[in-house]
Amino acid sequence: MAKVDWDKVAHSNERIIQLAYTVKDAVKITGMSRSRLYEELKAGHLIAKKMGRRTLIPHESIEAWLNNLDNYPTTAGALDAPKLTP
Repeated sequence: MAKVDWDKVAHSNERIIQLAYTVKDAVKITGMSRSRLYEELKAGHLIAKKMGRRTLIPHESIEAWLNNLDNYPTTAGALDAPKLTP
């Protein structure tokens, strides 16, 4: 698997989708720590494959994990709420 130059990707209009990511790359794209990533794997929230000593996380597994996270809470009617005056 070719190594991704994340600096070039961040400044490019191209969207690169790999079939699978190493743990190091999965940490970069998800923004979670390496420890948290392994916790998610252990809990079964992410699926990994082994290729020799390498752990690979399929792109679809990361997408499914993200889609299963809770939505950020919003306040219904926040635009209609009265404004507080000091």
